[in-house]
Amino acid sequence: MSDLIDRAALIAAARASHEGHRAGLVAVAVVGGPDGAVREVVAPCGRCRQVLHELAALGGTDPLVIAQGAHETVEMRLSALLPHAFGPANLAG
Repeated sequence: MSDLIDRAALIAAARASHEGHRAGLVAVAVVGGPDGAVREVVAPCGRCRQVLHELAALGGTDPLVIAQGAHETVEMRLSALLPHAFGPANLAG
């Protein structure tokens, strides 16, 4: 689904983590805009933030999110975009 984060890459990373390989995210870059034209800075949508959080939590990371616009770049940690996130740690019994 090219309109949202590349879920195939996230699924592959989650599968690798499940199989015992290194997990977590270090950084993710986000760029986009109407009709594919880059204009304003675009942050990940809520659903994508949640997917990114769950994958990052598997490796205990707080990845850098780099949001690129036509004339501006904004860098922030995922935890700043999704405070008080629900993730794998909330499911441990």
